[in-house]
Amino acid sequence: MIEAGTCKPAPFDIVVVHSFSRFLRDHFELEFYVRKLATNGVKLVSITQEMGDDLMHVMMRQIMALFDKYQSKENAKHVLRAMSENARRGFWNGALPPIGYRIVAAEQRGAKTKKKLEIDRLHADTVRMIYRLFLEGDGVSGPMGVKSITYYLNERRTFTRDGGRWGLAQIHSILTRTTYIGEHKFNKRSHKDGSANPRARS
Repeated sequence: MIEAGTCKPAPFDIVVVHSFSRFLRDHFELEFYVRKLATNGVKLVSITQEMGDDLMHVMMRQIMALFDKYQSKENAKHVLRAMSENARRGFWNGALPPIGYRIVAAEQRGAKTKKKLEIDRLHADTVRMIYRLFLEGDGVSGPMGVKSITYYLNERRTFTRDGGRWGLAQIHSILTRTTYIGEHKFNKRSHKDGSANPRARS
């Protein structure tokens, strides 16, 4: 949308958002793109934060953007704290479970249902097979690597949970995921570069 709004000629002259925070949360980026769009004759309009073009309204928009950014970070901090505590108590936080497990209701607290992992018997045998192939082989060859296991499963039409073919990354993930030895880490990868989070919760 920004790319379209800054090309010449722009295909529209107004961008309508619910609030400025829904456009961009970072106040520096917000001002940068507001001005970049304006230079091309495109105006940003909020239906809940009506603003004019004079200096007073520009200052008010910048102040609201700073507050929105602060509020967003505070909300994220509270959500992460609650999810970390949920994980500490052994409950599941709602992500897709590892292959071989399913999510079941464990406890009801008011309107909230606490959930836990339970072995999914339909796919657990496949996970056991993958580990057996890795440790022992298929009885003909010795222990098998990721590539050989992937080929073995696909050749014998042993499908994934979604009914598809296995990939190298999926097999590697199963063989290296600590959930299968009873230790699951929550918030393991939280940084933008994908590096490990030292505050991950087991």
